[in-house]
Amino acid sequence: EDEEGNDEEYQQRENATGEKSTDEEEKEEKANLDQSSEADKSAEEEEKRREEEALKLKEQEALKKLEEEHKAEQERMAKERKLREEKRRKRLEERKRREEEEEERNRRKKKAEEEEAAKKRAEAAAAAKKEEAERKRKAKELEAAAAKRREEAKRKAREAAAAARKEAAEKAERKQKAEEEERRQNNAKKAQKKVAADKSWRIAQFSRSTRSERDLEKKAQLIMAMGFKDEERVMQLLRQTNGDVSEAVERMSSSSSSSSSSPQEETS
Repeated sequence: EDEEGNDEEYQQRENATGEKSTDEEEKEEKANLDQSSEADKSAEEEEKRREEEALKLKEQEALKKLEEEHKAEQERMAKERKLREEKRRKRLEERKRREEEEEERNRRKKKAEEEEAAKKRAEAAAAAKKEEAERKRKAKELEAAAAKRREEAKRKAREAAAAARKEAAEKAERKQKAEEEERRQNNAKKAQKKVAADKSWRIAQFSRSTRSERDLEKKAQLIMAMGFKDEERVMQLLRQTNGDVSEAVERMSSSSSSSSSSPQEETS
């Protein structure tokens, strides 16, 4: 466009100076050529400048494009980083959630175990309480049974005491009857004593003749034949009376009377 503009300008000048002289035309042409050369040079410089500007513009555009690509890359990397951070955050949140869930499960499990342990302790305490109550009940039953046995023993003791008193009374009555019977027998013996005395007087004559032990034994057998049973006592009295059968019989009779009267006095 610049060259076309220069050609048109040159044509106009050429048309305007057609009537000038050849020298002037040559000078003018030379000047025009110089001017054209300068114009071409200026155009080349302008073209070069424009090319440099275009190149610079391209470089700027390329740089801008690179910057945009770099920016886009940074944005992509930022997005990827953000995505990674988001994923990492989600993983952390998921792990934290799982940990919280695990902690919650452990807490619930621990609570359940504690509740189960508390339940078992309560059951054990209740069982122990029940066992203690059962033991106390059995102890009361045993105590009641023991008290019942004691009462039964007391009742039996009272009955035994009453039976013993009754038996003692019956025994005392029998003894009294026996003493009465013994008194009757003593009276009978006293009656026999006179007869015995007569016999003993006759025997005394014989007893005085010897004091040997054999005679004393015979005399003792004779006295025992009269109804006296204590042979040792008979022998003792015969020795004391020097074989006097009558005195021995009398002493035996008096001794029997005193011994029979003593139980009667104690009974009365």
